[in-house]
Amino acid sequence: MKFGLQLINDSINPKLIRGNANLEYSGVSTDSRNIVSQTLFFALAGDKFDGHDFVNIALENGANGAVISKKIDISTKFIDDKTIILVEDTLQALQDLATGYRKTFSNTNFIAITGSVGKTTTKELLADFFNTEYSTLKTKGNFNNEIGLPLSILDLESHHKVAVFELAMRAKGEIKNLSDILNPNYAIITNVEPVHLEPMGSFKNIASAKCELLENIGLDGYALINGDIDILVKTAQEYKCTKYTFGYKENNDIQIVNVETNENGLYIRLRIIDFITNLFFPIPTEKLAYNIAASTGLAYLLGVDINNIKEVLSKYKTTHGRLHTTQQNGVTIMDDTYNANPLSMIAAIETLKNIGGKNRRIAVLGDMYELGHMEKTGHIKVGEAVVSNSIDELVAIGKNAKYIAEGAASNKMNNENINCFSNKEEAFNWLKTNIKVGDYILFKASRGMGLETIIKDLKDFLTNK
Repeated sequence: MKFGLQLINDSINPKLIRGNANLEYSGVSTDSRNIVSQTLFFALAGDKFDGHDFVNIALENGANGAVISKKIDISTKFIDDKTIILVEDTLQALQDLATGYRKTFSNTNFIAITGSVGKTTTKELLADFFNTEYSTLKTKGNFNNEIGLPLSILDLESHHKVAVFELAMRAKGEIKNLSDILNPNYAIITNVEPVHLEPMGSFKNIASAKCELLENIGLDGYALINGDIDILVKTAQEYKCTKYTFGYKENNDIQIVNVETNENGLYIRLRIIDFITNLFFPIPTEKLAYNIAASTGLAYLLGVDINNIKEVLSKYKTTHGRLHTTQQNGVTIMDDTYNANPLSMIAAIETLKNIGGKNRRIAVLGDMYELGHMEKTGHIKVGEAVVSNSIDELVAIGKNAKYIAEGAASNKMNNENINCFSNKEEAFNWLKTNIKVGDYILFKASRGMGLETIIKDLKDFLTNK
């Protein structure tokens, strides 16, 4: 990207500009350690650090200017050669700049994805579909919040014809704010599940918050809604935009007609309005059929060749922390540690069941956060799923491990196969003692549990064994 003072004035409405106001900028940054030459540095204030303390470092590292919200001492060597922009609120200024920059892309299709689970997989699939025919930008990593989304938008270049972004939330109004910044043409709401139930209070509140995305969809666009979730469909009806539904129910516009699963993956029969096709996806997680239906449906409706879609699906590879499977000295490790809630936890357990043939399967499961009043029952359901999916060994970690163990025991799992630990160190010691060649081991918990550290230690142990 390239922008100058005109976009800054039009978007941010700065209180004061000092120094060289004729500079151009090649991008933006909020991290003084990762400055690219000629970027504009935004001094954001966080819980642990204040970007204002690093303005001189950012300028020293090559930034052409800085956006600040309070008076600071700027090194004299930068006064004439750099631009210092004073605003009321640096985060709001970053968002306003992204909003203004987005408006310059009238010929680009903007797609927004939200939902309790499945946002990233749906985003990755959609971006890969469109990238077979159009220059496509997608959200970087998990840049899906009030800071990450503006930074992702400001990565747009003139050649991009499609831009796919995921939007995350923890409170009412956050999706509305992100949607106002992005102003998407099309949207997908993957589902509503007990994620962030503690701050949100109820499924109804979560559905209402997710559907804030629909307010900005114009007459020329439309949204895809999970039609199997009644509260989501009902809430979406409050918005005037055109909507298509997807899911297993026959009345859905995009219907998952049939799914067959084996250790090789998913075989899906999908109907998109009146077009029927067969798809293969090389990950045996049946819950992913929803993500595949939504992403395939939207891409097909927007003109992507179905053969290109099929090829992308058949060659899909997972990323670290998202059912990423590796082998270490005869032990298969499934890393699904990025995050967790009851739905995604059970889906991962089902995947563990579907692979490995007759080898032993071990589920290493940790706490799921922010379940509110469903904390106990959510963990119990996960324990029950361990047994119903014929998992051989359970390793439960954390303060809610007892509830996972309770669910497994209530579903008649032998006590000798239920291993309950208060911390990761104890669990790792059990694994070192008990794992065998041929084992398949799933690791999953909420991000804050940090189970990826056990995976690293286990790989090191197996390498040196």
